[in-house]
Amino acid sequence: MLALILIIFFAFLILGCPIAMAMGVSVIPFFVLTPSASGITIAQKMFTACDSFSLMAIPFFMLAGGIMEQTGIIKDMVRWAQCLVGHFRGGLAQTSTISGVILAGVSGSANADAAALGNMLLPAMKAAGYDAGYSVVCLSTAAGLGPIIPPSINMVIFCSIVGLSTGAMFAAGILPGLLLACTYMFYNYLYARKNNMPCGKFCGIKTLLKTTKEAFFALLMPIIIIGGILSGIFTPTEAGVVACVYGILYGLVKKSLTPKSLIKCCGDAGLATVGCMIIIMVSTALSYVLARLGVTEVIANFCHTYISSPLGFLAFVIIINIISGCFIDANAWMMMMLPILWPIMQTYGIPELQFALVFVVSLLTGGITPPVGMYLFIICGVDGTPLRATFRYIIPFLLCELIVIAFMSIFPQISYFVPGLMGLV
Repeated sequence: MLALILIIFFAFLILGCPIAMAMGVSVIPFFVLTPSASGITIAQKMFTACDSFSLMAIPFFMLAGGIMEQTGIIKDMVRWAQCLVGHFRGGLAQTSTISGVILAGVSGSANADAAALGNMLLPAMKAAGYDAGYSVVCLSTAAGLGPIIPPSINMVIFCSIVGLSTGAMFAAGILPGLLLACTYMFYNYLYARKNNMPCGKFCGIKTLLKTTKEAFFALLMPIIIIGGILSGIFTPTEAGVVACVYGILYGLVKKSLTPKSLIKCCGDAGLATVGCMIIIMVSTALSYVLARLGVTEVIANFCHTYISSPLGFLAFVIIINIISGCFIDANAWMMMMLPILWPIMQTYGIPELQFALVFVVSLLTGGITPPVGMYLFIICGVDGTPLRATFRYIIPFLLCELIVIAFMSIFPQISYFVPGLMGLV
């Protein structure tokens, strides 16, 4: 039975079908061939998976991302980042990473960040002499900071599955996200130095202050969102509402948001949310089927037989996440595997926040690894850059991610430092 489900699942993926369809169709044989299987039970589980207050943050943060693009908040943020670091060697590459950090503090969606960064910076990087493939990968990794630095839709889904504190996980993601950004910037510097990329001209203190003044309210947005969540002023779900309201007010003051564009933002956010919810529902069904077939026990027995240490188990999770991230959507994989891996993790005595961050960060490497590589596809689609042009630039950035993941696995303090300071653990 299990073999049949896996064959159907991967066959549909190979045929290019959406991940939700592949998962939904693959569970049909179980209910057809298993008389004891209850359709009512699985329907209840699918409904319960979506019936979570924390998941209400998803449509609000998706809407906030759309409003940011429409109102020019993103342009103001990127312009400020370019003025700040654009004069350094590899300035545009460094600008992309800094912009990714700032955008991550608002939208929570890596796909939205990838679209925004690609449209704004890809043409500029290519015009400045950066290789097209390098530019795409650089922008993709910057967008990939979105699910790590709070607020993060991926973290919201993770916490809804295992019952972990969303605020604590948001706080835990700050330091790993900044470490990733620093490693990217270091490699960007090395690349620019090796390829003798030109240094931009410093805009001057006067221009920097002027740009900071113009971008002040745009830069204030992530401070309000992250600060409000970590200080307990509002919940992550309420933070999504605050982000939307702030964006709308910003657009009204700047006269950059019209009723028509706001309706479009709402429609786009609604469609994206529906897609996310469908994935959550069908992946819940697949996870239930896998549990009924004894996959949980098989994996647990394998781990306890061949893996003797917590670090070994984390290495096992990292490997399967990186491999699965090449083929399967991150949210779908979390919904399928977390109910299986979370109880096993607890038997090894691994700190919960450490496991959570290692799991999320390692899984997101799939965003820059084909054949899925969603961030790559989004940015390549801006000007039609062929995907094959990115292949030779993926490995250095992937190594940067693996270095940070390794440090997170060895030192749990990285995941607990900020939550500890905030009194959240």
